[in-house]
Amino acid sequence: MSEIRYTTKTYASHLFSTPSLKDRQFKATFVHERSFTLDPSLLDDFLAKYSQSQQFGISGAYLPCSSEFLRNGTAGLLTKLAIASPEEVLVITLHFENPDDPGDIVNHTPLYQRFFSEENPRRFVGFSLDRIALQLWGEYGLSITDGVDVLAMQVDSIDQPRGVKWMPKQTKQILDLKLLDDMLSNERDQDEQGDQDQADGLLASRAWVAVVLEQASSSLAIALSNVMPIDLRKRDQDELLELHKIMLASDRLRGSAEEFQSHDVKLEQGSNGKLYVISSQFNTRVRDTGYELELTFEHDVVTARVMKVKGRRAEVRPLQDLDLAEAGQFQVARTLGKEEATCLDHQRSNFILFALQGQASIRSNPILRQIWFPSDEPSSESISSPVLLGQQYTKLNRGQRAAVQEMMKESSDNTRIVLVHGPPGTGKTSVIAAMTECLLHSEDSLEHAGDSQKEQPAMRADIIEEQQYQPISAGPTLWIVAQSNVAVKNVAEKLVKVGIHNFKLIVSTEFHFEWHEHIYGKEIRSRMHTSAELPRSTGEVRSFLGDTRIMLCTLSMLTSPRLRNLNFFEHIPVKNVVIDEASQIQLGDLIPMIHIFQTDLKRICLVGDHRQLAPYGQEEVTDIESVFERKHIVSKATLLNVTYRLPKPICNLISAQVYDTKLLPFSSEDRIACCKWIDVRGEEQVEGTSYINTAEVEAVLLLIRELEEKKKDYRIISPYATQTALILRRLKEEKLPWDDKCFNVDSFQGNEADFIIISLVRTTSMGFLDNNRRANVLLTRCKKGMFVLCSRNLMMSERAQTTLLGRFAYAWSSLLDTDTWPTFEDLQSGVEMVEKDLVASPKLIGTQPVSKKDQRRARKKK
Repeated sequence: MSEIRYTTKTYASHLFSTPSLKDRQFKATFVHERSFTLDPSLLDDFLAKYSQSQQFGISGAYLPCSSEFLRNGTAGLLTKLAIASPEEVLVITLHFENPDDPGDIVNHTPLYQRFFSEENPRRFVGFSLDRIALQLWGEYGLSITDGVDVLAMQVDSIDQPRGVKWMPKQTKQILDLKLLDDMLSNERDQDEQGDQDQADGLLASRAWVAVVLEQASSSLAIALSNVMPIDLRKRDQDELLELHKIMLASDRLRGSAEEFQSHDVKLEQGSNGKLYVISSQFNTRVRDTGYELELTFEHDVVTARVMKVKGRRAEVRPLQDLDLAEAGQFQVARTLGKEEATCLDHQRSNFILFALQGQASIRSNPILRQIWFPSDEPSSESISSPVLLGQQYTKLNRGQRAAVQEMMKESSDNTRIVLVHGPPGTGKTSVIAAMTECLLHSEDSLEHAGDSQKEQPAMRADIIEEQQYQPISAGPTLWIVAQSNVAVKNVAEKLVKVGIHNFKLIVSTEFHFEWHEHIYGKEIRSRMHTSAELPRSTGEVRSFLGDTRIMLCTLSMLTSPRLRNLNFFEHIPVKNVVIDEASQIQLGDLIPMIHIFQTDLKRICLVGDHRQLAPYGQEEVTDIESVFERKHIVSKATLLNVTYRLPKPICNLISAQVYDTKLLPFSSEDRIACCKWIDVRGEEQVEGTSYINTAEVEAVLLLIRELEEKKKDYRIISPYATQTALILRRLKEEKLPWDDKCFNVDSFQGNEADFIIISLVRTTSMGFLDNNRRANVLLTRCKKGMFVLCSRNLMMSERAQTTLLGRFAYAWSSLLDTDTWPTFEDLQSGVEMVEKDLVASPKLIGTQPVSKKDQRRARKKK
């Protein structure tokens, strides 16, 4: 038998202040798992010293979530395992299958028999043990059946964060929490500098600290004994597979995030001598995260603590001496740490923990069952179409009505989820508004049902004159949510426009105050409440709500503990939920809502378009998915197939390229003047981690001057945030309109304008312009026309023809009478780009495109 190869090192822990553990040393033995196949004696010798009831510490090391590992699908996978007794630690490099080596036979039997068999189970304790348990099972087929997560000692609800700063108070007296936090925050197989020895020492220490923690304090021992154990036998394999997918996707997303956050700020010193940073952009604002803020000056770099944040203004306190006069010009501020986990992140993580502990239901939750484990049998119930009352419903087209009917049907266990697939401009918010009105009338008297249901010509719901809606004092309730405050605001505006006023809109104070107050018009302001304006006690909630039955807020607000603590849902239960822009929400972010409201929740209506923007991070972490990626659900989606926004030529190309020719234009305006590809011939330049193109910025200014002179409605969008920031700066410098004018494409889905200016920036390679979902959003925002500023050489190149942008540019060029594109020089010389005879898509009655004769009559009437 071959001699087993291993190395041994001795470590000292400096975490504990308890005399028995202070500076205590332990031995760590490092070995590869394949050695156990040849000779398992090292495992047997390790276990021979302990009884079957011995508790072992356990920890894991994981591959980094770098771009290389994300591309090959191994990012975040478990590679090493440390198993610890109070005296020693066994660090095992796990045998990961090499697909390129047929002779590399993986054998986990020695580990399974000695530590993970159901017949001979061992008890484990560790930090984030739910992750270790799921990844051991998902990647190596090894199951923990009795494991305690140290960080779960204080977790008594799905909302409670897990982490060092939320551990029991007594840990502060016996542990150096900063050292512990540093130790737990670096679980990669290598540290940031590639130091393998340092990473191995941290791995061994995590397992050892977990197992000796109960020796440090009797109260900690009691707290650990009260934690419900993780037992993977409580879940079947299909359930574990879904939990593993959600956990790995969220871990990869967080692991791939930057280790610091840069802020676009200016520095001020108040008259009181205090130092303030003033944020200029909401997405890069300074927040009170608990991390240190690094301030870089011309001649100095200091760290500071964020003391108080109010709107754009944050008070900061330098942690070193700072002489502003000697430091020189302020340059940049950045937070030294990853973006803080959200409440939804904590809830998703705790749901996984509870599921592994047997505290959270999965198969008995009908909505989770429909998402994860669809029945092969059709619904045993025959569900008839409801009688729908409401003026908005009668004004919808055929596809929109079908969507509302599905949303309003009585639910059975197999029909708890309804998907509405709405391509650009197809009236998704009109459908939501009509469904809302139907719901409000669903328990109203049917005395006048015949009059209400009388057929009327179909009409665009967004051009109906505002009507006074009479509130109903009792009946069904509805929560309308979206991921972003802007998307929720758009739905609120639609409700008011069609005459529905009896609703309340809850907006995050952090989002609203000093940042977005201007986007809330007077028509919804009286129905809007910031989170700071919510009732302070349960006794105030009834008077606050009045007879309101419709609530609008973000998904994170709906699941926040604040509303539950105020007993909001006793007054407006979460039975019916409509989620707008649902294709942008990762499935894992829906799980907390489905779990929290499982008792009352009857129906979730998901409205979105999986051919537009994906959930955040899906480009890098491809295993992130929305419900729209579940084929058994999306195959039953109701398609809205008439676009009221796009000119006919643009619609026809998008329909062919993206929507399998199923998208139809409402407009019959077919002149190709509605789109111009302009060959700017600029050069892309690297700006930080992004790109700019100064020639395209100047082209934007020239186009804006023409659009302003002709009093046209327009917006500017670009895929690159640095380009939008540069355009915004130049607009201000040139004293051109800038407020609510320039957007990054990722924040513009759901919005539109008569004219759209698109700056593509890139000139040498496509970069992430090859993302067809993002390109689809870029090309589908205009109602009258769009101008695409780009490099003709790039767009017409062979490599661009694999992308939607390249194919669209090529197809559009084939429609022209000439191969010549307008150029930057044409703009400079004053060649008109907005043609005088270009008209809007007709706002006329009818579900089908109107005739040219009717269009001419309509123009004459104007």
